[in-house]
Amino acid sequence: MSEEKVRRTAVVTGGGGVIGRAIATALAGDGHEIALWDLDRGALDASRASICESHPDAFVSTHALDLTDDEAVTTAAATSASRHGGIDVLVNCAGVFYLTPIDDLDMAAWDRMLGINLRAPVVCIRACLPSMVERGGGAIVNIASISAVVARQANLAYSASKAALVRVTQDLGLDLAPHGIRVNAITPGSTDTPMIRNYDDPDAMREAMLRGSLEKYRIGIPLGRLAIPEDHAAAVAFLVSDAARHMTGQNLVIDGGQTLA
Repeated sequence: MSEEKVRRTAVVTGGGGVIGRAIATALAGDGHEIALWDLDRGALDASRASICESHPDAFVSTHALDLTDDEAVTTAAATSASRHGGIDVLVNCAGVFYLTPIDDLDMAAWDRMLGINLRAPVVCIRACLPSMVERGGGAIVNIASISAVVARQANLAYSASKAALVRVTQDLGLDLAPHGIRVNAITPGSTDTPMIRNYDDPDAMREAMLRGSLEKYRIGIPLGRLAIPEDHAAAVAFLVSDAARHMTGQNLVIDGGQTLA
């Protein structure tokens, strides 16, 4: 483990979720100190225990907060920077999903989804930015979705939030380049997580995705399997590493070929 890797600290929002945990575990394995942010204290504790079991030497802190509370985000960034000596990496992984058909659109649900999936990442970037600037650079990865690039039925709010997040990534790639801060995104395809069970026929959907064909939802997976969280974690680990030092404003699609169909 190199001294440089040990010095880097990564904030992972949604760190209590399965993808956030996988990302944090991968980054801990690469030598990063980890600051997990999530609303669910129990999930945070479980993630920390899991990461430390895999990497006993890892330094993992946790911070329970509501990402829609700007003041709480500012406090979390200051606390994490103080605990770890600064922030080098931010992974905006927190997100929510539910169906939003236009004929029965709950605008409170719309506001909540865009608040967590779009507004919160921007607030988190703003809060972590001073520490990254002070340290002479950094890396930000936003977790989008193939809903940003492929239309899906009754998916209006989620698609809007993730499409806008990709654009935020591109714009901030320009804005933050003078500071040596790289901003990229990954676009996961259908992934074997609890989130897919929010569809109206989750068991049938999951089985069809596993077969690589899903007529009802216009989804097909040419590589023949759902993604697993570790697929996305590997991509994030690459994007924040020196191997991707000349990449910014990019969106890596990790979907087993879904968007090719």
